[in-house]
Amino acid sequence: MKNKISFLLLVLVLAVGLASCAEAEITYGYYVYQSGEIVYEFQIEAADVPAVGGGSGMEYTSAQILEIAKTIFGAYGYETDVEGNILYAWRYFESRTDYNIFYGVTGDEAPDEYDENFYKEGGVFFEEYVYKMRTQFADIEEIVAQCANSGLFGTDGLTSPEEIAFIENVRLDILAFDYTLFSYVYIYGTYYDSIDSNADEKIFDAETGLNEHIFYLDYDTKGRVVELRQRVPNLFVWVLSAAGVSVFVALAGLGVAAALKKK
Repeated sequence: MKNKISFLLLVLVLAVGLASCAEAEITYGYYVYQSGEIVYEFQIEAADVPAVGGGSGMEYTSAQILEIAKTIFGAYGYETDVEGNILYAWRYFESRTDYNIFYGVTGDEAPDEYDENFYKEGGVFFEEYVYKMRTQFADIEEIVAQCANSGLFGTDGLTSPEEIAFIENVRLDILAFDYTLFSYVYIYGTYYDSIDSNADEKIFDAETGLNEHIFYLDYDTKGRVVELRQRVPNLFVWVLSAAGVSVFVALAGLGVAAALKKK
């Protein structure tokens, strides 16, 4: 799962880094609907101006790079759309099962209740499940460097000197990215009202019926911990409480009946 997400993030960074000489924004959204449907959505907003690569000096345009990114996302089964200097890419999963199959998620990857990043805080009438994580943006520099130095940008099989030079220049420019120009947005959308978080902004989208937890990140805060909390009732305590109330009412009723009988 992480490899696929990491590669797609590389595509985003490639598009933003090469096509922008000004600030650019990458948005990564994860939306879970009550029907069980899951939607992944990526968005790039880059400056619509030519830019010169920091490693090779080669000039790029945003239209060229966004079109490349669109093609790669399409190959991964994502729907795509380019509007001006913004690329939208999204993938729809009908169910959690479809999502798990696509990303290769197994039962071994399920959170451990006793892990420091997933645990339960007890209360009398309510319990809270706490999940902590860092987004893929946290390790974006390492991810991109590994991909740039891997066979992804290999020139084996290419015969044209121009094509070889282009690939090598792209790799150099990726390694020379100025990540301080990037800003990142992570959005977690859920139909649960009971989930809270340490998000910078929380909104309800009436059109989708989802509560959106929005995190704004930059170079200094991209490793920030995202914390989600879900408050659920302690059913055992509530059942005991209800039973206790029932017993109290029953005893009170018996007491009243006995008093009336004496009269």
